[in-house]
Amino acid sequence: MWSLLLLTCAVFAGVNSNASVASIHNLNEGESLHTGVLTFFRNVIKCYLETPAKTIIEFKPNNNSDEKYELLEDNEVSQCRVTIHNVDVNDNGLWILHSVDDGDSRSSESYNLTVNLSQVPEEESNSEPEVEVEYLPQQTNETVLGGSLSMHIPDVFLVTTETCKVISPSGQNYDLKNDNFTGIELHTSAVSSCGVIITVVGEEFVGNWSLIAEGLRYGTDHIERRLPFVIKVEDGRGVTK
Repeated sequence: MWSLLLLTCAVFAGVNSNASVASIHNLNEGESLHTGVLTFFRNVIKCYLETPAKTIIEFKPNNNSDEKYELLEDNEVSQCRVTIHNVDVNDNGLWILHSVDDGDSRSSESYNLTVNLSQVPEEESNSEPEVEVEYLPQQTNETVLGGSLSMHIPDVFLVTTETCKVISPSGQNYDLKNDNFTGIELHTSAVSSCGVIITVVGEEFVGNWSLIAEGLRYGTDHIERRLPFVIKVEDGRGVTK
């Protein structure tokens, strides 16, 4: 009977635990390790990080973030995301990020980290994360001066959009979520978190544009999705510029 009870407990433990195979990460000193557990719509009540030295750093319910460890805001795919800043050779080893939801379902993601000694002066080191760039097919729009058009980057599964911007033919970069510009307006919908409505108020709006959605794939991997498009206008003689 005791054997049956132990077997039953083991089965339930297996159901409530979701451990991952450790991913391999090679970073230079000073870079950051981005971690995250895919939790989707589960209500996470505990989020904690286990260091290679077996030290536990709690982020939920008590947030012990500091300059080294930072709990990131929840998004659509993860309520347990942590960045480990400014790694060095003392950070080599296995890192495990754990999450527990209000139904006692447990998940974790493991990261086997190797930190390389920097070969460049500190002021020249680049701690920016690697960014995957995806180019969407170019589109062409014909309109008239004073006319309007809209462009959208469609949302995709497991990718969240954090910034949305557009680059004009002159090279001007417009942050659509934070600023207001004449003739340029952020436009979102149920299927797109990054879109723009452009009213062609002058000939400076004619030419090659780029709509750019920056965000995260799987809650941790940085991705930039670019939609190039061309605006052409007809003059009073029906000639397209």
